[in-house]
Amino acid sequence: MGFSLPADVAVTKQQLEGQWVYSFRHDDLGELGRIVLQGLSTGQCHIVSEVIGDPNDPMTAKRQAILLTISEQLTSALTPVSGGDDQIPLQSAPESPKAPREIVKVS
Repeated sequence: MGFSLPADVAVTKQQLEGQWVYSFRHDDLGELGRIVLQGLSTGQCHIVSEVIGDPNDPMTAKRQAILLTISEQLTSALTPVSGGDDQIPLQSAPESPKAPREIVKVS
């Protein structure tokens, strides 16, 4: 699989509510967001990318650009391993697991 993270991005992996959650952190921008892999009853995998931040915050757009690139590369790398492009439209997407909440004080 030809996939690697940028040098300034780290990832952690955890299982929440039976789904694998990969949380990404950038050295300068902090938390970027997460990618959730949700197994479906069809045997396929639903990939959800969630960026952190308020849509009106310019930093959110920077985080989103980095996470989108990672998400696209990951999806491309997983496609051949997961049986090709057999995409079936979802009737309804599975709900993303709830992340642990944390309040960060900004001074």
